[in-house]
Amino acid sequence: MNWPVVSIHAAITADGRVLTYGTDYNVRQDSQFRYDVWDPELGTDDASHMLLLNSTKTFLFCSAQILLQDGRMMILGGDLLKDGRVTNRGVKDVNIFDPTSNVLAPARNDMTLPRWYGTATTLPTGEVYIQGGTDGEKHPEIRKADGTFKALTIDTLAKIKVGPNEMAAFENNYPRNFVAPNGKIFGFDPHFMYEIDPYGNAGKGSVKMLGAHWDYPRITEDGKEDWEFYRGWQATSTAVMVRPGLIFQFGGGDMTGNMNNGGPSKATLIDINGDRPKLFDMPALDKTYHWSNATVLADGNVLVSGGSTKNLLVDVEEPINEDAGEINYATMLFNPDTRQWTPGANISEKRLYHSVTLLLPDATVLSTGGGQPGPVDNLNAQIYRPPYLFNADGTLAKRPVLKGEVGSGAVAMVAEPASTFHIETADANDIARVTLVKTGAVTHSFDMEQRFNEVKFRVNGNGLDIELPKNKYLTPPGFYHVFAFNKAGVPSKSRMIRINPSEKAPF
Repeated sequence: MNWPVVSIHAAITADGRVLTYGTDYNVRQDSQFRYDVWDPELGTDDASHMLLLNSTKTFLFCSAQILLQDGRMMILGGDLLKDGRVTNRGVKDVNIFDPTSNVLAPARNDMTLPRWYGTATTLPTGEVYIQGGTDGEKHPEIRKADGTFKALTIDTLAKIKVGPNEMAAFENNYPRNFVAPNGKIFGFDPHFMYEIDPYGNAGKGSVKMLGAHWDYPRITEDGKEDWEFYRGWQATSTAVMVRPGLIFQFGGGDMTGNMNNGGPSKATLIDINGDRPKLFDMPALDKTYHWSNATVLADGNVLVSGGSTKNLLVDVEEPINEDAGEINYATMLFNPDTRQWTPGANISEKRLYHSVTLLLPDATVLSTGGGQPGPVDNLNAQIYRPPYLFNADGTLAKRPVLKGEVGSGAVAMVAEPASTFHIETADANDIARVTLVKTGAVTHSFDMEQRFNEVKFRVNGNGLDIELPKNKYLTPPGFYHVFAFNKAGVPSKSRMIRINPSEKAPF
């Protein structure tokens, strides 16, 4: 289907629509580009889109986006314009999209540092931790509950020893950060892993280094340690939390175009449930993957799609060699429980650098974007329908229905952490499992928000009593899809819930 912008950024809004932005309607990187709001319930034609003018004066290219507790979307940073031209430098600007008015407007307060390519993570307190980005390398900061920003004293520019003769600072390009099961921030970059307590050191922030990832052996299927194993944890890889405390990291190479030292791509499961991470490396695939996207599906499997065998951000002027298989049209499904790959359906468009995928409320996946720069500018999108939506004969399966699911006009339910909440459904006796997936906010092959939980439930009268995990840190505050699967393995559409903060900020 057609898409009105090259979608470099995509996020689910609190009412189940999709906010995308990246270029103007003429596919230009300039300050006058527009943003788009798509309502999947209205279909896929032009009438389902609202293409709106960005009047904030902020060039939002390569910013960070995150859904706030009040249902508004916060966009942090962007690219600095000078004499009408992009500079690839950061800005302090903060802008807010209000889904009730569809207006994007400047926030009352700016960040303490400019940021371009920064990462935002919702903390258990409901405050937002912000790290990295060009010009924001010096220190991270917190967006407090009152909307002001507080700088932390952690020096993320400091050089840290990562080898006998190698020193490295924290990566500033979209740091891979996640809320860990202990409530702190776990992160990793091309060199090392770390744990950050944003409220440690009397509210100034503290960091605990967990070592270079190559100092951790591969744990084989029979539990043995294998040290002869290379990992391509570089900027062109993709990562998402697929189980509580379990991160899926896939593909990548460095920004200069090196392809995993010339080797094929690998997937690593990073288990952060203990005192120190454990790394479980999967068998290598047949080729290298740059700029693929990983999206957790409603059933907990991971869809990997798009990308290329060459870093076409670097080789943007070089023609694509289709005969050499440089473009990845195949999709793959990874099961984190069995740790097995399954081939999926092919995509028909070139989804390369700046492409995005996003789990939709109807349990399908939006695939769009790619370009600016890149060999192809994609003003189009596709919808991926996972196998769980079909009968064995290929026809669409009948789905269970939840009262208040997205598209019904109902607002998100509100739930406290570690609580039990009730959802009405006439299909209660046919429900076999319930899953919880945090709404997505993705750019540059990294979804800053998605995480997956399988939750306990019991049938109660006209519906389901659903239990949130006892560990409140497994469900950081924010908006989640609730999917109910029938005994045939077919999911409902999403019933959106908002989980409240589990604790108050100590400082």
